[in-house]
Amino acid sequence: GRYVLDLERTSDRAALRQLYKACHRLKLSPEKSLLDQDFSEGTLSHPTAPGPGGLWPVPTSGRLIATFSINEALPALAPPPKKPAKGELSSEVGLADRFLKASLGRGIFRFCPSAQKVPLLLAKWASAANGEDVSEQLLLLDALSRGFQLDFPLLKMLISTAHASSEEVLRSLIHNACLEKPQRLLAMNLIEGVDAFVRTVKGCAKILDLDIENPTGRYKLELANPCDYAAAETLLALDRWESAVAQKEGRGDCSVEGDWCNFRNCFHGGTALRKVPEWHICDWGTLSFDYVTWRRPPPDAKAMALPAHFWQRLLATLTQDTPLAMPGFGSNRSGDDSKLEKVLSAGSVLAQTRYLSLRAAAGQGGLFLRSWQLRELLHIFKPLSTGAAPRLECLAFFYVRLVDPENSKLIRAKIDEAEVEDLRKRIGVMTCMPFYQPEDYNFHFDLNIHEDRLAVSHFCRLAYKERIENVKQLNLVFQDGKTYDFEFGLPKGWEDDKGQPTEGKLTFRYVCSPECVQLGLRKDISRTAVGWRTDVKATEVLYWKALTELPAHVLDFLYTCMHKFSDPAKLWQKLNAKGHGNLSLAEFNSGLEKLGWSKYVEDPDLAKQVFRSLDPDTNGEISDKEWLSLRLMGKELQLSALEFLHHMERHYRGDFQLAFRDLDDNDDGCIERSEWEAAAKRSEFYGPSLPIFNLAACSDGIGNSLSMSDWTGLCAMWEDRVKIRKDILGE
Repeated sequence: GRYVLDLERTSDRAALRQLYKACHRLKLSPEKSLLDQDFSEGTLSHPTAPGPGGLWPVPTSGRLIATFSINEALPALAPPPKKPAKGELSSEVGLADRFLKASLGRGIFRFCPSAQKVPLLLAKWASAANGEDVSEQLLLLDALSRGFQLDFPLLKMLISTAHASSEEVLRSLIHNACLEKPQRLLAMNLIEGVDAFVRTVKGCAKILDLDIENPTGRYKLELANPCDYAAAETLLALDRWESAVAQKEGRGDCSVEGDWCNFRNCFHGGTALRKVPEWHICDWGTLSFDYVTWRRPPPDAKAMALPAHFWQRLLATLTQDTPLAMPGFGSNRSGDDSKLEKVLSAGSVLAQTRYLSLRAAAGQGGLFLRSWQLRELLHIFKPLSTGAAPRLECLAFFYVRLVDPENSKLIRAKIDEAEVEDLRKRIGVMTCMPFYQPEDYNFHFDLNIHEDRLAVSHFCRLAYKERIENVKQLNLVFQDGKTYDFEFGLPKGWEDDKGQPTEGKLTFRYVCSPECVQLGLRKDISRTAVGWRTDVKATEVLYWKALTELPAHVLDFLYTCMHKFSDPAKLWQKLNAKGHGNLSLAEFNSGLEKLGWSKYVEDPDLAKQVFRSLDPDTNGEISDKEWLSLRLMGKELQLSALEFLHHMERHYRGDFQLAFRDLDDNDDGCIERSEWEAAAKRSEFYGPSLPIFNLAACSDGIGNSLSMSDWTGLCAMWEDRVKIRKDILGE
C-alpha cells in the first residue's frame, strides 16, 4: 500500500523497520519494494541488513512517501508444476490455495506468534476475564481476529479457556486458525447446540463460502465482522499474487486503472476506491466490489467440460423443482393473478438457489462450460431488464470459465446491448472483447479509461494486419463536442495505447470477409491480452452470426430462404447454377426471378440492398465464403428453435399438442404474433421468441399467424434434434 511516514515519530520509524524486515524475510531489496519514493531530505539510502541488536537503522527526521510492494516475491511462493506458454497465466487447480497457505504460514500477510510467545499469549488470555466482566477478553479477541495467524490446537485451547462463548470465539478466529476445510469442519464441531451452530455458519458465511480457485463474483463485506474482514484480506492478497504472476508470464494489463488490479467497481463506506493496491484495509464500513480473476481454464479444460447428455441431465435437475414447470401454468387462464405472482416470487428465489448451486458445483475448479452450454443456461434465468441478479451473476462467473472462448459469440447472440454493457462493467472490457470473432459488432470505448484504450490498440493492430477498411463508421467525440478527423482511417500510431487521445467516446463497427481473417493473430491477441488458452485450432472455431446484427431486409430474406429451402446452402446451389464460385448482382437477380420470389423481382432496390449486405468487401460479387454468413444466420435460427423446443419439452412434459393449446389463448386454432410473445414470456422462456415464430409461421403466406401444421413442422425438428445439433455445433 501507500505509506506517508513522518520519521520524527517513533511509531512511523517502527513501521518503516517492519517494512525492512518484510523485505528481508522475502529476500527483496528495499529499492525494489519501496516504489515511487519521495523523501523530503533528498535521496534515502536503505539499509541492506539490520544493525546491532537486530534493529534496522532508519532516519530520525524527514517525511517519506512511498508505495510498498512485494509483488516480485509472490510468484515464488506457489510455483506452477510446469512452465506455461508466454502470455498464458498459470491456471492449474490448487495454485491459489498453495499460495495462501505459504504466505500466511510464513507470516507475510499476518503475524504468526512464535513457540516462545504462545504460552505468554495463553496466560494473558486466561487472565483477561475478571469475573463476569469479559470485556477485556473480548478486546483481546478482537485484536487476535485481525492481523494474526494462529493454528487449530491454539484455537481449541483458546475456546476451552474462554469466558466468552465458544460461538463468539469461533466466529472471530476460525478464519485465521483454520486454513484448510478439514480443520474448519473440526472447529465447527466445537460448537454446542444447533442454534449456535446455525448462527456461527451465518456469521462466518463470507469466509466459509469463499472459493479462492473460483473467486470471480460480486462481494459485499462488512469489515467490522472478522470473517468478512478476512475475506477482504484474502482477496486483496490473492489479487497481488495473480497480478504478479500475470506480469511475470507476459500478460497485458487489462485492469481499469492500469494498476494490475482485479478489483472493479470498488466502494468503501459509499466512497469509490480507484487505487485499490494503495489502499490499507480497515475494520469499519461496508466494502463492495467485483472481483475478476486473471486465471483462465487450462489448455486441457475442454476435456473436463460436461458431455451433452450429462449437461441435459444437469439442466433438468436445475429446472425440475420450479413451480412453472407444470402444464397449465403457462397460460394462467384462470385469471388468478395473485396465484401467478406467488409462483413468480418463488421462481425468483429458485433462480438464486440455482446460481448458488452451480457456483458450488464449480468449487475447486470442478466445472467448466462450453459456450453453447452457458447460452442454454441463460434461458432459465430472467433477463437483466427485470432486475434479476442471478442471470448476470451466472454470466459473469462462468464467462471466465469457458473452455472455448473462440465461440463466445453464441452467447452474445442471446444477450442484448444492455446486458453486454452490464457484463463489461462487471468483468471488464478486455475480458468481454470478442477478439476471435469481432465481425458485425458496434464497439464503443471511453478513451478516459485505460482498458478501453488497450482494447482499441489491439483492434488497430488487427485491422492493419487484416484490412484497414474493415473498420467502419469511425467516430470520436471529445468532451467539448468536437470530433476527430479520421481522414485516413484509424491512425496506425494507435497500435500503442499511449499514442491515443486520453479523452472522448470512440465508436466503430468491424466488418471482415472470411478471406481476410488472420486467425493466428486473433489467437495471439486473445492469449496475451486476456489469457485465453493457446491451442485453438481453425476447425474448433464456430463462426457465428447474431440475428440482432442483421438489418431487417436481410432477416426477411433469411426467413424466406428457410421457408423454401430449410438451408441457405441449397439456395446457393440454385443461384450459382453455373458453378462459377462467385455470384454477381445480375446472377443474383436472375436466380430470384427463376425461383419466383416476386417480392425481390418487383422491387430491384430491395434485392440490391440484400446483395450489398452479403458482400462485405464491396467487390461486386458474393463469394461462397461470404454466402457462409447467411448459412450462419440459418444455424442461429435452428439452434434457437431447438432451445425453445427443449424448453417446451421440459415445461409441458413432452406434450407438444398441449403446449400448442396452451399458447393459443383464444382457441381459434392458430397462434397470432401477439399471442406468441405473451405466451413465451408466461412460460418462462427467457430467449428471443419472435425469430422462432417467423421461422415457423409460413402457412398464411404473410407470417402473421402460426397454424397447427406450422407448429407440427417446427416440432419435427425436435425429433431430429441430435442430427441438427451435430450439424450446427459439430458435437
